[in-house]
Amino acid sequence: MAKKKKSVPRGQNESLIVRSKTALRRMLRISDKTLGDWIARGMPVRPDGTFDFVEVARWRIHEAIDAASRKQKGSDGEDRYRKAKAEIEEMKLASMRGELVPRDDVEAANVAKVLAVKRALLALPKQLAPALAGREAREIQAYLTTRIEDVVARFSGVAIAPKKKRRRSKKKR
Repeated sequence: MAKKKKSVPRGQNESLIVRSKTALRRMLRISDKTLGDWIARGMPVRPDGTFDFVEVARWRIHEAIDAASRKQKGSDGEDRYRKAKAEIEEMKLASMRGELVPRDDVEAANVAKVLAVKRALLALPKQLAPALAGREAREIQAYLTTRIEDVVARFSGVAIAPKKKRRRSKKKR
């Protein structure tokens, strides 16, 4: 003989009371573990251990919306992760091709250049003093400017174009 289905009482707010976990699992077609997980995550359970199906459905909808929102946010993070990973791989490839130089090597080369410029500039007085003895101030200034520009050009790899001489008009007094 088949079991007769019991009628489920409905309140004024159209609540559907489910009296057991087994009945709720069957209605939702979920496993016992899933139901336990949902309860642990805050699914509403009435004080007497029964379930208000409408409240459970509301909770489940909110959970699904929250999960979708988290997934969307997570996919942004996943995109950033994938892009960063791709950049790292591109850098490795560029390094293998010799297109990238380690930062320490660049820094060491720059320090070496600065020290070479410093030595060259500090050597100028000893080199220039004999050549400048007895000259006028303008000649000394022009000679020093030329020699300093030579040092700068040697280390920068850029030739400095000579300045055009300006004609000074003689003022009448």
